[in-house]
Formats: sequence, C-alpha cells, structure tokens
Amino acid sequence: NIWWANNLVDRETYLAQERVVHSQPTSDAKRAAALRFAIEGVRNHPERFPEKVSSSFWHFLRPEGLQNLLRIERSLEPWRHAGSVILDDVPLLLALPLFAAFLAGGRPSPARALIALWTAYYVFMIVVVFHNEIRYRSALMPFVFAGSAGAISTFASGERRTRLAI
Repeated sequence: NIWWANNLVDRETYLAQERVVHSQPTSDAKRAAALRFAIEGVRNHPERFPEKVSSSFWHFLRPEGLQNLLRIERSLEPWRHAGSVILDDVPLLLALPLFAAFLAGGRPSPARALIALWTAYYVFMIVVVFHNEIRYRSALMPFVFAGSAGAISTFASGERRTRLAI
C-alpha cells in the first residue's frame, strides 16, 4: 500500500516496478523492493507529492453519496442514492463544522487532546503516508461525532473560547 500510494510515477514505470517487486523470491524481498520504490517516488518527484496529499485529503472528506449521484452518475437504485446522501453525507456535512469548533473552542481537557491527537495521527497516516478510500473514514467518524456532541454541549453552556483549546 505504501508503494502504491507513493510511487508518483507514470503507469509504464509503475508496471515495470510491479514486475520487479513480484519477481522477488521472498515476501521480505518484495516488501523491501516496494518500500524502496515508494521512497524513490517521493524523493525523485517531490513536486508531485503535494498534489497527492491534496487529492487524498479532499477525497477523504468528500460527500460520497453526492459524488456518486452527481459527478460519477452511478446508476444505483434511487433508494440507494437517497440512503447514501441521507445516512452518510448529511451526518458528515453536519458533523465536520461542529467537530472543527470542538477542536478550536471550549476548555482544554485530556479528552479533547486525545481526540485532537488521534485525528491528526489518523488523517496524517491515511492522507499523507498511505492512500485513502471512503471506507477508511469509518475509523475517524466516531471521534468526529463525539467531538460534534462536545461542540454542541459547549455552545449550549454558553462557554466561548477564541484560542485553540487542546
């Protein structure tokens, strides 16, 4: 996965790398070759890395139901499109701003620090180091929903902070 996500080369070069990786005699040798190609990809094409990170970040946050309905125009049954938009996209789009408010406001606490650190670590690993698929968002969403509830609680209590409260 790390090689696939960070090869940063054209398709022909990637296929040549793939032949080299698969020709290795052991799993350890295959892993070593793949890691070498990943490191070389980032080292040899650093100008491509920011685009990879940006693309991965926005892919990670995009509303997938709307993506499938409006952009890809996947032909699913209407109830599947509706279910995806209502049960996946709407909670995501409502929770993300609240989660950002939770991270930025309120009283510092160990729970807030833990959620902020986990979020930073997870997003870094998925977006920067590896690649992402929408299903990888499922490990983050419980923290996003908990943080969103924390933001609602903070707003309801009338407490306001303007500095980052981690």
